[in-house]
Amino acid sequence: MNRYYQYDHMDLWQDDLWEERISRISGLVNYVGTVKKLSGNGYEKPGWDEKEEAAHYHSKTGSVDDPAVLDALLADGMTAHIRDMTEHWIAVVPTQMLGQRVERIPALMVCLQADYKDIYWAMKTLTEYEEYQRAARREKYMVIYVVSNNGPDLDRTYVNVLQEAAALFPVDTERIYMDISALAANGKRLSDIPAFSLPKADGEVCTDPDSQAILLWKSVPALLISGNWEHRGSLARDLVMSDKYSTADYDRERLLRSRTGKRLMNGIWMEYTCQDVNDERLRNWMEGKNVRLDIHESRGERWLTVAPKGALEQPEEKLPLFCVMQEVYRGNEHLAVTALGYFEPLIELAAEGECILLFFVMEDPEANDQLSELIDETVALYPADASRVYVTGHSHDGRYALLFAVRNLSKVAAVATLGNFMGLEDPSMLGDSKQVLSDEQVEWLSHQELPCVNLCGCKEHGGKLPLNVDAAELALRPGQEYGRIMRLDDRIVCWQRRLKAWNCPERTADEIVAVRNSDSRVERELGLPADREMVLFMDGFEHYIGDIRNRDGRYLLRMVGIENLPHVPSPSMLDLAWDFVRRFRRDPETGSIEELY
Repeated sequence: MNRYYQYDHMDLWQDDLWEERISRISGLVNYVGTVKKLSGNGYEKPGWDEKEEAAHYHSKTGSVDDPAVLDALLADGMTAHIRDMTEHWIAVVPTQMLGQRVERIPALMVCLQADYKDIYWAMKTLTEYEEYQRAARREKYMVIYVVSNNGPDLDRTYVNVLQEAAALFPVDTERIYMDISALAANGKRLSDIPAFSLPKADGEVCTDPDSQAILLWKSVPALLISGNWEHRGSLARDLVMSDKYSTADYDRERLLRSRTGKRLMNGIWMEYTCQDVNDERLRNWMEGKNVRLDIHESRGERWLTVAPKGALEQPEEKLPLFCVMQEVYRGNEHLAVTALGYFEPLIELAAEGECILLFFVMEDPEANDQLSELIDETVALYPADASRVYVTGHSHDGRYALLFAVRNLSKVAAVATLGNFMGLEDPSMLGDSKQVLSDEQVEWLSHQELPCVNLCGCKEHGGKLPLNVDAAELALRPGQEYGRIMRLDDRIVCWQRRLKAWNCPERTADEIVAVRNSDSRVERELGLPADREMVLFMDGFEHYIGDIRNRDGRYLLRMVGIENLPHVPSPSMLDLAWDFVRRFRRDPETGSIEELY
């Protein structure tokens, strides 16, 4: 690979510069994920016909729920949560511990592989590891299964899984263990695993096999991995460089050579240079931008603000507040740096005096409602305009941004969802009712006003675009066909659901499919009918912008597809998100939406 956009004579796209930043247990996870395979023994499929099976199937996780298995767990005091984060995972938690975060409990991570073609993979996992779940109930801890598709977790998805689990459930991050029974079963020691090492208490690296002996924890051969599972790399870089987050026709070399690649490197450099949110180098970087980074804590949760110093000196001039739903909570101290680097172009906007930024997100809609209080705190502390509050987030945080806006509509003037599907999935399609709007919320929203722009890459994994093409016809990589919305009819229903939520005229399936032959480049690329179109060339790529007019004649819904972009928030994506939301204001007295530009 040629060298592109170097910082201090370093090409940060290269893997070798990040080796010391990756999770210290990566080699161990890869080994265990290679030898520990789901056997499926002990589980008997229910005698369902195709219709009954389809009623229990969730496309997001590519799995079937068997009430007999899940109800048996509930009867035993445990609740299973089946989730997806490119790799699938399951959390089994003592039911009595759910819904509270005061008492923290240990967690046992179990890494294994399964075939995603088998839609009963989750039920087979829960059945095969019944003894683990019983032990977890007795000893009051939770089990986290990271189930990779036919191989080890080479992309270190387990790091994101543990981070999300720590936000969703009352995990004691000082007591996270990894099941290493596969080593014992194969006569291996920790020292036999290539590139595996843990630091001693004094900080020196320990490779002594005797000091890394396999211990029994809660009757399971396990290793304490707290402080060693975290990944201190670059999220944006990982998404650009990994095949998991793009379709097979994504041109990575073209992106790296483009101005998009150059601008992405600004945030990647921040992640490479700075270790945590208190790093002096991060402070110096912020000072150089003439912005102030403040770290806050409310109700035990951390949140950040970035404000232009000029605005702080002139508090009578109110600025819009842009809420960025990206993880900054404790557990992995590099998370906050990642959030700032991931959304670095918005910091540039703040430096120009355009807005004040607020960073916060948890991992369920109820917990995210705390953002409403944080908005009030920010308006009280800073010269922020309460009538111009905007919300954004990428990937599943984009879903949370939309859910927050709907649940707290009076607080939000506009929302920008990034890296999300153009349509609105219903709970049965996504397999997670807490990440999507319910039918009742869609109906309610259709009578409200919420300006929304949704932006995604044309080469995102799973094939989000064009919408009116069955994903199976797109250039999917092996494994991407499982756990995604596949069928054309589902994709059409999702778009019709989106139109209903924004009070836009209905479109038939024939009308949606027909734009494959449209004269409009925008309609062909997005795969949906638009009422107003524009093609912009920005940072080396075409951007396809389609506006949808609602029944009142207003353009409050915008869809944007970006050429040759995988699942990453590019700087131009953030520029266009800001360009859309900044146009709107919510009248604090009437609640109506006013267009400013």
